[in-house]
Amino acid sequence: MKHPLLPTLYDDPIVTMDYDRWDRSHIWLHKQPLFLWQIALCFKLFGVSEFSLRIPNIISGVILIYIGYRTGKLLVNSRVGYLTGIFIISTYYIFELITGRQAVDHNDLSFLFYISLSIWSFIEYYYSGKKYWIFIIGLFSGMAILCKWLVGLLVYFGWFVLKLLQKKFRIGMYKDLIISLSLTLLIVIPWQIYTFLTFPDEATQAYQFNLLHFTKALDGHNGTVWYYLEHFSTIYGKLAPFLIIPAFIVLYNRIKDKKLYYVLLGMVMIVYLFFTAASTKIFNSLDLPENSVLFNVKGRHYVEAMFYTGIPAYNFIPSEDQYLDLKAKGRKIIIFRPHNIEIPEYLRDDSNVRYIDEELLGYH
Repeated sequence: MKHPLLPTLYDDPIVTMDYDRWDRSHIWLHKQPLFLWQIALCFKLFGVSEFSLRIPNIISGVILIYIGYRTGKLLVNSRVGYLTGIFIISTYYIFELITGRQAVDHNDLSFLFYISLSIWSFIEYYYSGKKYWIFIIGLFSGMAILCKWLVGLLVYFGWFVLKLLQKKFRIGMYKDLIISLSLTLLIVIPWQIYTFLTFPDEATQAYQFNLLHFTKALDGHNGTVWYYLEHFSTIYGKLAPFLIIPAFIVLYNRIKDKKLYYVLLGMVMIVYLFFTAASTKIFNSLDLPENSVLFNVKGRHYVEAMFYTGIPAYNFIPSEDQYLDLKAKGRKIIIFRPHNIEIPEYLRDDSNVRYIDEELLGYH
C-alpha cells in the first residue's frame, strides 16, 4: 500500500542476507506482482485484516464456479457445465487455497483464476467467432503471467495446436493469435523493463534464481519425475487417480468438437511436463568424477544414485578403515553433509573430501 512499485519483503532490511532463498530479500521480485496488488487494493478499500486479505481469493473462487459451468456447457452441454461447477465448489484443495491452509495460496489461486479465464475466453472465441474475445484472451493471459510468469502463456500453446489441427500453416492465418499475444506482451513487458531498470541487481538475481528450478529442487519441491502424479490425490481427492483416465475417455466421446479435445489434452500434458522439468532434481545433475564414491544418501535412494551417476553410492558415512581403504585406491569421497551427525575427525582433516550441502532427492 505504501509503495506499490517498490516491492519489498523486508521493508526495513536491518539484516544483510544473500539472495539464496525466495524469502531472503529486501526488494522482492521472486513472483510477479499482480496478486499482491490485489491484496493491497483490498487493504486500502476495506482496511488491513485477515478477512480483507482473503477477499481476492473469495471473489476468484466464486467466479471460477461460473467459468467452470460455462466451459463445460460450451464443450459438451449444460449438465456437464453444472457438474463442473459442482466439482469446483466441492474441491477441498481450492477451499484450502482460499482460506490459507495451503502454501502459496494467494499466488496459486490467482494464477488458477486468470489461466482459467484465458482458456474459457479462448473456447468462447472458438465457438462464437466474435473478435473481441481475441483481446480478452490476451488480457487474461497477461494477468496470469503477472501472477506466475511464463506458464500464463498456456492458452497460446493450445491455440497453436488448434491451428495445426486445422491445417493452418500460413502466417496470415495466425493473425488473431498474434494480435492476442501482442496484447499479452504489452501487459507483461513494462513491469519486466521497470524492474530491470529500477532494481537491476535484484531483478537479475531473481531471474537467475527462477532458472535454477530447472536444475535444482527449490522451495521444498524435490522429488522424483512423478512428483505431481504422486500428489494427484492431495490436490484432486483420493479417487482422482482412478477417475482421470475414464474422464478423458468420456470427454472424447461426448465433446462437441474433437479438435478442442486434443487442444485441452495437449495443454494438460504440457503443464505437467513443464512443472516436472522445473521442479525435479535428479542425481545426474551432480556431475561427479568417475572415480567418486558417494556416501550418506538417505533411505534407499543410493540405488537411484548409482543408476543416474554410474558410481557407487551408500547410505552411511564411511568408517575410518573404509576411508583409508578408499584413499589407498585413489577414489574421490563425496558426502552429503548430515544435518544432525558430526563429521568424523578423519574426514574433517582431509581437504580432498567433498561435501554436498544441497537438498537432494530423498535427502531430508
